[in-house]
Amino acid sequence: MQANLVFKLNAGKKIGNYNLAKCRDISDKSDLIWKDALSLQDVWDEVDLAYAQFVKTDFDQCQTDNGSNG
Repeated sequence: MQANLVFKLNAGKKIGNYNLAKCRDISDKSDLIWKDALSLQDVWDEVDLAYAQFVKTDFDQCQTDNGSNG
C-alpha cells in the first residue's frame, strides 16, 4: 500500500490517498472473501465486468510522492 500512495493538490494543499487500482492484487483477495461470504458466485462475472467498465485510473496522472517535499 505504501508504494501506491499518491498526493494531489486540493485548494493548494497536498492530500494523500492510495491508488487502489495499483493495489488490485490485494483488493482482489478481499473481494473474493466477500463474494463467498455473500454468496455472489452466480453474479461474480457481472460484478467483475462492472468494475472494469466503471473504475478507470490513468496511472500517468498519478504522481507518487511518498510524503517527500520534492
